[in-house]
Amino acid sequence: MNIKKDADEFLDSFRLRSIITKYSNYIPFPIYLKDLDDKEKEEKINEGSPLWLKDKKDIKEEDYKQFYNNISFNFDDPLKTIHYNAEGVISYKALLYFPTNQPMDLFNADRKNKIKLYVQKVFITDDCEDIIPNWLRFIPGVVDSQDISLNISREMLQNNPIITKIKKGITNKILSEIDSLAKKENDKFETFWNNFGPVLKEGLYEHNDHHEKILPLLRFENSLNNKKISLEEYTKLMAKDQNEIYYFANTDKDHIKNSPQLEVFTDKKIPVLFMVDAVDEFWIQNVNKFKDLEFKSITKGKVDVSKVGEKSNKKDENKKEIDSKINDLINILKTELKETISNVIVSERLTKSPILLVAEEAGMDINMEKLMKMHNQKTPVSKKILEINPNHPMIVNLSQNLKKIDHKKASNLILDQANILDGNILSNPSAYLENLTEIFIK
Repeated sequence: MNIKKDADEFLDSFRLRSIITKYSNYIPFPIYLKDLDDKEKEEKINEGSPLWLKDKKDIKEEDYKQFYNNISFNFDDPLKTIHYNAEGVISYKALLYFPTNQPMDLFNADRKNKIKLYVQKVFITDDCEDIIPNWLRFIPGVVDSQDISLNISREMLQNNPIITKIKKGITNKILSEIDSLAKKENDKFETFWNNFGPVLKEGLYEHNDHHEKILPLLRFENSLNNKKISLEEYTKLMAKDQNEIYYFANTDKDHIKNSPQLEVFTDKKIPVLFMVDAVDEFWIQNVNKFKDLEFKSITKGKVDVSKVGEKSNKKDENKKEIDSKINDLINILKTELKETISNVIVSERLTKSPILLVAEEAGMDINMEKLMKMHNQKTPVSKKILEINPNHPMIVNLSQNLKKIDHKKASNLILDQANILDGNILSNPSAYLENLTEIFIK
């Protein structure tokens, strides 16, 4: 065999060794590398017997771990090992792993899956995007098929019906194993969910056949206790006469727990799910329901819980006396804030705080709007609804002193306070301080 001058890299022993171990490490006959300068030196390069073809009872735990570290380049121990042989319309063998720790590049847009495809023990590619969904990209492993031609090109792997069937089989198997982890090994599942839950949720954003299997795996913090619960567990916590799944989406967990949005739900012991991953805003628009229950954002549109749960502790004292004055205040706010606010209404969800901003029913949710702006996405200017608590001392005092205050400044001050409560950055903090100072002075 003659080597071209521009291909002399293939005479380098390290280059040859890397090619053999990558493409022919598991073929059924040995490959030796001889040193012509030392004829006595002869080294067997390939392993010969692939781990995934061995009987599981003959494989030690340290063998599985070593193989996991080799193919994934991770340094942790595998959380779970999946080793199985699929037989039927198509046949393939798979050895897959759940990592214990989250890879640093998990959310890197350029990250590819770490599934290596073999055909009859011959390495084909580690760049087959269609062999596993992107939302399972954290799963490293090996798939060895008997039904794919050895001379298949990478182009032919795209939209290949055999690859499509393997992908479906692998996905179902992984979801089944995650479900088993959730039911039988809660501590391991909690570790898994904390690391890979946000990625798994991406599967709900895609249009696929796996939504019914993914939804029961979801876990959320909630307003009633400090536990992460499933949607099934949520349905058992639901209050009397409740027929919707209430959720609060915001990536700032501290803001959620201290938000006035929760007040009436806390007061009436109505459970609210906390959705703190950015992907939550996207998948929930695609799913809408769990079983027969619709998801309902508590930060958007009208939320009527007057007939749900326990009787509210909301005070109704002197309501008749202040009704007309509250209406006057509402009319003033509508007039002064008409450029920025779509409506001003008496709140059904505030029990402690004076004011609140909510998105319109047909508009973009407040958290979604924030996320879009964070990623420099163009979003239409959407006016919010200002809700006021007619029983709060600040609102009562304002309504009773309308003739003594500057309507414009008072209205802007109320709007600024609502924005602060919502976690928004004020567009003109200096004006806010001036208005606040003037009120205190008076």
